[in-house]
Amino acid sequence: MADEKRSVNRLYKVLLKLYPRAFQERLGESIQQTFSDLYKERQAEGASYGFVLWTFAETGAGIFREHVHSI
Repeated sequence: MADEKRSVNRLYKVLLKLYPRAFQERLGESIQQTFSDLYKERQAEGASYGFVLWTFAETGAGIFREHVHSI
């Protein structure tokens, strides 16, 4: 379980690196912490897989929007 949590957090951190640099510097750390906290809550409820899938998809969409916005 701890290895799974570490792996998911590591993957999310890699995903966040796809945001534009200014966005990463401004919000990256707080977004990572929020994800980690919410993931821990969802694990306790037994609903972590759906949460991870949804969050990764939403983050991907957010990355796209930020790149379009930065143009």
